[in-house]
Amino acid sequence: MRQPLNPDMAQMLKKMVQTGESWLVKRVMSYLKEQGYDVYLPDTDKWLVNALRQLNRPVADTPVAYFGVPELHPHADFSSDPYALFGITQARLFLRRNLDVVIFFGIFKYIRQSYEDLIQLNTSCEEDCRLCRSFMKRYFDHIELGFMSEYKEYAVKGFRTFSGESAGQAAGIRLAESESFRSTLLEGIAGAALVLNMETGTVEEFNRKAREMLPFISGDEGAQEPVFYDDTGINPMGLFELAEKAGSNEEKLMETSGGTMPIRVFSIEVWLQSQRHRFVIMFDITREKMLERRLGHVQHLESIGEIALGLPIRMGAASADITATLKSAIQALKECPNRCGSIAANELLPHVIEAEKYLNELTAILNALASITQKDNIEKEHVFIDTLVKNCVLLTSDKWEPYCEMELNLAKQHGVLRCYADEIGQMVLNLLVNAAYAVRKKSEADGTKGRITVSTRYTREFFELKVADTGIGIKKQDYKRVFDPGFTTKAIGRGTGHGLALVYDIAVNRYKGTIEFKSTEGVGTEFTVRIPLN
Repeated sequence: MRQPLNPDMAQMLKKMVQTGESWLVKRVMSYLKEQGYDVYLPDTDKWLVNALRQLNRPVADTPVAYFGVPELHPHADFSSDPYALFGITQARLFLRRNLDVVIFFGIFKYIRQSYEDLIQLNTSCEEDCRLCRSFMKRYFDHIELGFMSEYKEYAVKGFRTFSGESAGQAAGIRLAESESFRSTLLEGIAGAALVLNMETGTVEEFNRKAREMLPFISGDEGAQEPVFYDDTGINPMGLFELAEKAGSNEEKLMETSGGTMPIRVFSIEVWLQSQRHRFVIMFDITREKMLERRLGHVQHLESIGEIALGLPIRMGAASADITATLKSAIQALKECPNRCGSIAANELLPHVIEAEKYLNELTAILNALASITQKDNIEKEHVFIDTLVKNCVLLTSDKWEPYCEMELNLAKQHGVLRCYADEIGQMVLNLLVNAAYAVRKKSEADGTKGRITVSTRYTREFFELKVADTGIGIKKQDYKRVFDPGFTTKAIGRGTGHGLALVYDIAVNRYKGTIEFKSTEGVGTEFTVRIPLN
């Protein structure tokens, strides 16, 4: 057994899992719903609440004076292991519902991740966090092996010897069915799955995904065995050394002729035909790492945005004070000839009046920005959309003014829409920025000045917004991808590909409206958004 946690840290971890139960339920459920595993839950939230209570019980019941998890043994009796019992009970439940191993490990992956999130959230000391996560990792290893041992028992019991069969025939049936079961299990896993014979140093079985990630195991000519590293990029190792050292849910790096790939590795020791094997699963987590980096960037922008939200009000107040001061100065300068001569007044007055003009323009921009900034309103409010459209046009003027004229055809009646102003404002801004980019690209190509036309109208059923431009247009082959998140035709650094995807989400998903477009390459594009008024 590894060194147990000291009593203070053990008490901290016990309290953490006991008081964080409701947080864990929400966290796990959000992961499962996001990935589509929630449909496989035996009894929706009720099962998850009960499951986490069962999972927390051994941690809560372990005395702080002896807070450690025994090391694993290839012939352990998991039925008497308090840490493995959760896995055994869940295996029985999943078997009754005819759910396979893959579903359990998919669900359990996000349970493990949620506990890691809880520990990360509640420990400020990096070393305490590492030790607590190490304890929970060994605990979860026992649960997984308990689950697998119960599934193995079920598989063995299912292979019955019929009357009149010889022992050799029965053994042949068991072996064939066992191999069929194992092969089906391997192919059902989304990652690269391998069965390694640790005594002979051979790869005995592998799935299609393993052939893709590790082509050398198929004997492909020229394919080299990859080298694996810790997530720090040091300590090179081969496949069998990786299987020996890796546990469950460990991040590594795999270096191949095609480059370096971050992977998540699960390695479990099993005994087959009295020989020690390792069941290894590898997942390519390149996209996951990319999303983590993006999330960190988004969180950084969010913190900046929180500060920026208050700036229009603060700067607006300062602008009002400066405007009032300038008005007093203008009045004083007009009276100045009576007191200090006309030369000083005539020289200073035009500059002060011009300063007031620029300050008024700044005030208008700040007011426009404040009108579409997120407010703390829980309920929707009635918004004058045409005023909001004018504000959006003003805020984007630097994007389009050098390249085109702006034409506003706003509804004559003063219509209102019950909505969140920041959401509709974001939608209008994105459409205008998109149109401005299209017009600018065409203007840079042929030197002509384009036009953006914004139109609004109200019917009994809906509010309609049209944004048309005389820009570069959309290629026909891109029509189907226009609203896809991440799709962009802009150069790297010019766009994220989320502008029109966000417009679609707001108009269609949030407000149950519609969005359509028509475009001719080299001529221009028109987007039409309709949002129900009721």
